[in-house]
Amino acid sequence: MEKVNQQAVNNCLVEIKKGDRESVNKLYELVAPSIRYIALQYADNSFDADDLVQDFWRDIFRIAEKFINIRNGYAFLCRVMQRRALNYYKKNKARKKKNVGFIDYSLIAYDANVDFALVELKTAVEKAIADLDENEKIVIQLSYFMNLTVRDIAAKLGLPKSNVGRLKISAENKLREKLSYLTRDK
Repeated sequence: MEKVNQQAVNNCLVEIKKGDRESVNKLYELVAPSIRYIALQYADNSFDADDLVQDFWRDIFRIAEKFINIRNGYAFLCRVMQRRALNYYKKNKARKKKNVGFIDYSLIAYDANVDFALVELKTAVEKAIADLDENEKIVIQLSYFMNLTVRDIAAKLGLPKSNVGRLKISAENKLREKLSYLTRDK
């Protein structure tokens, strides 16, 4: 998050802590899209997500009481919403199993135009690739990021083409399985 916006969020939280209701509106303008996006990641539908968000804003004075001004207010609020949404998810996971990817939203630079769905997708793919075996990682990276063919990869690594083909298929199957939750209907 930019220093100016971070300071604005911090200032709003300090003013809310003092009881200033007008600062709630300013804070809402600064962080509302991020807070709703986090709720949507854990809720089963937009109605439940909206309930989570409304509860968050209803409790904003209690939340602000816990804020210490030396912190990053944006990251603080994102963590609060993430904990609330995770608690909601834990209570309701028996109803519907869902794969939850944990993303550190505080690391995302604040921008009103941030595509959070793209950030989540990128994080999910990075985690899935990180879980592959070293040889599978290398083959996937050379194949998809360097646009090399199986034959080129085999020559580069000094492996038989059949071994590289098996590694690629194995890696693709693992990635498909790990990322399958992204294509399921929510």
